[in-house]
Amino acid sequence: MDNMTQPSATPPHALDPEFPQQPDIASDARVGRGYVVLGGILAILFAAAVIYGIHSRTTHEDTLKSATEAAAIPTVNTTYPSGGANAQEVILPGNVQAFIETPIYARTNGYLKKWYFDIGAHVRKGQLLATIETPELDQQLEQSPSELERIPLAGPPRQARRLHPGGRPE
Repeated sequence: MDNMTQPSATPPHALDPEFPQQPDIASDARVGRGYVVLGGILAILFAAAVIYGIHSRTTHEDTLKSATEAAAIPTVNTTYPSGGANAQEVILPGNVQAFIETPIYARTNGYLKKWYFDIGAHVRKGQLLATIETPELDQQLEQSPSELERIPLAGPPRQARRLHPGGRPE
């Protein structure tokens, strides 16, 4: 068996130039395996990007929640009361005028001689509130006795007739 030659690594048809070459199956497998590895790396990168996006979104959401809770607490400034400066008087030009003017006439002309009670004071029936001095009326009263003497009296004074509610005399 020593004389026997070992078969060569190349097949005999590979040496023949007229024989068509067959594609190398091992190189095709290596190329296919490269695509699988590349797809796996891309899938891992995509998964990492999705996980990073979700994580950053939850982090921002938590930050926003804590900022909103902090802003929801009202801030109130307080101070202690103290005496202020004396207020200055402001004088502005103007005039006051009533909407409706009504003249008020007294029953007689005169002057208040004495005022016994103030406005709003409690009084009883029959109490004197004020004394009025009437010089014009006093003058008229001084002239009236002379006029009374001129009028003759004719008998006793007449009695006034009473009227019923219907307007007929009794």
